[in-house]
Amino acid sequence: MMNGFTRSLTGLDNFYMAGQWAETMIGISTAALSGRNLARHLRKKYKRPFVTK
Repeated sequence: MMNGFTRSLTGLDNFYMAGQWAETMIGISTAALSGRNLARHLRKKYKRPFVTK
């Protein structure tokens, strides 16, 4: 993903880190952006549309 380090762990399928501790900067907006970026990554990985209900 971004920032030069991985947000997943080898050996743990479907484990991803998102939030304040997964980014180089801190704060609520950074945590929200991290979650959005992970959702975007998963959408592209699984070729699924992003749908909210």
